[in-house]
Amino acid sequence: MDLALALVEEDEDKELAMSIARKLVLFYKRPGGQKQFSEFIDCIMQNLTADLSIEKLADRVNMSPRNFTRLF
Repeated sequence: MDLALALVEEDEDKELAMSIARKLVLFYKRPGGQKQFSEFIDCIMQNLTADLSIEKLADRVNMSPRNFTRLF
């Protein structure tokens, strides 16, 4: 979401990005340099040469491939 808001600001303007953040109840800019945390994304980034098929990713988070696909 941080990236999406930054792209909206870059392509359009700050006011639109702030409006979207308010509607989605998100920080426009995270306080204190806080980064967006995603253990799942970190795992993927550290294992780019591994099998990252839907089946393997779903198994890693204890989901069925069908449910995983629906969520992501």
